[in-house]
Amino acid sequence: MEVGTRVIAVRDADDEEVRAFGLGTYAGDHERPGWDPDAPVYAGGPTMRELVAECAGDGPGEPTGDRGEVIERLLTRMSLNPRIDLDGGGSVWGYQCWWGPGGQEELDRWVAGRRVVLVPPPE
Repeated sequence: MEVGTRVIAVRDADDEEVRAFGLGTYAGDHERPGWDPDAPVYAGGPTMRELVAECAGDGPGEPTGDRGEVIERLLTRMSLNPRIDLDGGGSVWGYQCWWGPGGQEELDRWVAGRRVVLVPPPE
């Protein structure tokens, strides 16, 4: 998807209601907030860097190159997430919503008669 594409961002929905962040613009893939490959994945657990290092073996189909470089490339790719800049202000991230290309017409078609509630983006 190209940066600048018009998109719809929806938090969640049920049979009666669609809770939407609204319409916006795809701003590209950026490092997601709070990303820290050296923080434990869960309390007392390994870090993402440790998990990636464990999985970044030298078997068939593995990326080629210096092991440290491979690990850093994988961590960089894992840190990226789509950012949606909302028309009403603020941004949401791809991991926070269902989103896809479209404008008001596509949103109206997707809503299909359900009540729409605009919700603020997460802090």
